[in-house]
Amino acid sequence: MRWRTRFMQAFDKVAIPNVTSYWVALQVLCLFLIWGKTDFANQLQFDAAKALSGEWWRAITFLFMPGDLDPIWAAFALYFFWMMGTALEANWGTGR
Repeated sequence: MRWRTRFMQAFDKVAIPNVTSYWVALQVLCLFLIWGKTDFANQLQFDAAKALSGEWWRAITFLFMPGDLDPIWAAFALYFFWMMGTALEANWGTGR
């Protein structure tokens, strides 16, 4: 248990507070960009062959793809994700 406590204390120094809010904001931004330019979603999706051939951003940007593109379902999904993420961060702390 002692090694776990030391690890979590070390990780708390680099943890991002309110990371869920930033993540939801980036998903909303991507959602608006996809609505404006429909082929933008193809540039964000993860494709291992393209990522290994030099398009390294695909290893990161797929995390910000919204789950649904319908406005109502996207709003529900993003609100649910934000609600659960902030509740977990409030209970567990920023480091976890």
